[in-house]
Amino acid sequence: MPHTWRGRRRARFAVRSKAARAACFVVGETTMFALLAICLYPISVAPILVERDNTAISASGSVAIRAAVIADVDRNGAIHIRTDGVVVDFGGQMLRGAAPDLPPERYAGYGVRITARDVTIRNLRVSGYRAGVYATGADGLVIEDCDFSDNFRQRLTSTPQAEDLSDWLYPHDNDANEWLHNYGAGIYIEESDNVTVRRCRARKGQNALCGRKVNHARIYDNDFSFLSGWGIALYRSNHNVIVRNNCDFCMRGYSHGVYSRGQDSAGILFFEQCSDNIVAYN
Repeated sequence: MPHTWRGRRRARFAVRSKAARAACFVVGETTMFALLAICLYPISVAPILVERDNTAISASGSVAIRAAVIADVDRNGAIHIRTDGVVVDFGGQMLRGAAPDLPPERYAGYGVRITARDVTIRNLRVSGYRAGVYATGADGLVIEDCDFSDNFRQRLTSTPQAEDLSDWLYPHDNDANEWLHNYGAGIYIEESDNVTVRRCRARKGQNALCGRKVNHARIYDNDFSFLSGWGIALYRSNHNVIVRNNCDFCMRGYSHGVYSRGQDSAGILFFEQCSDNIVAYN
């Protein structure tokens, strides 16, 4: 009996030791992956200060905007993100590119210029630019909980009495980013896959979200309403999911009881070789 008892005790100890070694291995493996993540994607502990044009953000972290107006003087972006995997939280602060009294047809430049992959932008308020965010080659981009109200919009010359034909939009060409250069946008994305835009807002502008060669994107739960152009507009873009968005009252060329022309405005626009997109519950 004593020998049997000792044998069982040794067996139980062996089982516990194996479990302990397994637990240590799991903890060690988790720690290793955490360290790898830190090495791959730098994190800034102190807030990232944004005080002037051409500020580069190369590490994840929160942002502190220290200027009331940051004009994009050289028209290439007030903030630049060129580092893959960066997660930037603006904490609801306003990035403004023009004085409040400047006419919106004179807004110029870009608030945030992104040329990196797997970037996340959240809680940004941006206004006073031709485009609030302009992203190129930004596979895996996530834009969430942001407000793109009060960016570029044309001055319309139609009156309640008569339409002016110069107000018509021309969506037929965008291979050279004509939509961006001529009409602006809250968000403009080009040549990017697996993009996510969710829970964002844009009003008092011309276009909310424009995309060129954007594929496999998920655009949902956004409010892109009360605009003078397009709520969501895609060009040569395929396999995207666009659901549960409000794109109401995106219109121009209307005078009640006098004329109702539309002038190629639209809540959601697909143009030139767009296919296999899912549009539902908008």
